Amino acid sequence: MLALRRRGYSVRALREMARGRLPRMVFDMVDGAAGDEITMRRNEAALADIAFVPKLLAGAPRRDQSVELLGLKLPSPIIVGPTGLAGLLWPHAEMETARAAARFGTVYTTSHASTSTIEEIGAASSGAKWMQVFLFKDRGVTAEFAKRAKDAGYKGLVLTIDNQVTAGRDRDLANGMSFPLRFAPSNMVDLLSRPGWLMRMAKTPRPTAVNYGARLGIGAFGALMAEQLDPAVAWCDVEWLRGIWSGPLLIKGLLHPDEALGAQQRGADAVIVSNHGGRHAHCRQQRHPTYR
Repeated sequence: MLALRRRGYSVRALREMARGRLPRMVFDMVDGAAGDEITMRRNEAALADIAFVPKLLAGAPRRDQSVELLGLKLPSPIIVGPTGLAGLLWPHAEMETARAAARFGTVYTTSHASTSTIEEIGAASSGAKWMQVFLFKDRGVTAEFAKRAKDAGYKGLVLTIDNQVTAGRDRDLANGMSFPLRFAPSNMVDLLSRPGWLMRMAKTPRPTAVNYGARLGIGAFGALMAEQLDPAVAWCDVEWLRGIWSGPLLIKGLLHPDEALGAQQRGADAVIVSNHGGRHAHCRQQRHPTYR
């Protein structure tokens, strides 16, 4: 563990460690974005362009990064967002990450496509957790996820709307990474080049999108998403979800200020500005006349 801490001293260092430990097709699935990745690069450039201007002579006796967020006191303004199929990267990755988030006093957000169940992750630690949901064509699936999250003690619901239309990822196409999984000779060479990853996967249950129960294994996950994701979602659907969920409701994926205001008017407690990391859509850079 000490060696890991010394090597994983930054996000960049952790990324390179992952590149060395994971098959290329798995690493690129996580590291890549949609199409030619223009949106992802614009995201990175926009974040890099933000500069903090400190006031150094304010006389603060100690540093305090804590924030109050939806009834929670967090030591820093950082939460763990939802990551689908994380169990393909490390055994029981979601439960381990939930425990780590609790240890540092922050929120863990369970992905709808986690490889451990909503209930298993809920019981993995006593830390605060939020649950990600989508508005599926079968709204009963969405309602079921919300009920299971409530029963498992989740405090908040994160409605994700920046993934309603899936996009092609060039890296996945080049690597032959798809759902259902199809293995070519080149992929087998890739997998065999990471024996540590193969041994870790062999010792754990086969990672699947287990929250969908008997509906599917990992091979059918892509087909289910293509069938169920509903691009026709509208404000009435947000109002419906608000009506069946009494806890904090966050909407992830809003980009236009008018929609942020609309979310507030319809009872959402917070918005998460997101284009899904550029993984599912290309976004033109535009400046709103009021928000320059």
